Amino acid sequence: MTSISPSQFLVAEADSDYLQTNEHEQPMLQNYLRERLLEIRTRNYSNTGIADAKAIEKISSEFEILVFGPARVGKSTLIRELSGDEQIRTSAGLNTCTQTTTAYTDQFGVRWWDTRGIEQWTEREAHAFLQEKFLARHIIPRAAIFCRTSGAFANTPVLQLLFRELESLGIALFYVITRWPFLPRRE
Repeated sequence: MTSISPSQFLVAEADSDYLQTNEHEQPMLQNYLRERLLEIRTRNYSNTGIADAKAIEKISSEFEILVFGPARVGKSTLIRELSGDEQIRTSAGLNTCTQTTTAYTDQFGVRWWDTRGIEQWTEREAHAFLQEKFLARHIIPRAAIFCRTSGAFANTPVLQLLFRELESLGIALFYVITRWPFLPRRE
């Protein structure tokens, strides 16, 4: 199992179209996150005795990752970089952010859920989101990535509800700080 040191944090700048990291660390960090997500994907179904190729294909097609957090913290940029999908639109504009929840399917069949900022959600909307997008379809995300910056605001009761629900469903939760104010900016 690979470990990550505190100096290897993934940083996504809101004023950039791409993830900003120390240049020599970027591939290592992306590979680390991809390895962890792949580990989760394979761990859930290894040693289950599934021999039917169609069942394995169905399992693979139902691998979903929820990415959520406040508006303008780089959720879409993170998805773009981790999935390798250059078609995912990102923008550095001050008034631009994801307005509606969008699902992207990458080249490996992984579905990435890009949400609007959760500071706009009510507890009822958060519960309805989980019900509609996942539970009603009988598909549970294999992982959830909570993104935030050091100064981002979020609706605490909504966060508490989401964290409780994700935990009760056994979903792996990753916490990603997408902009760290103490790191020097690249020119």
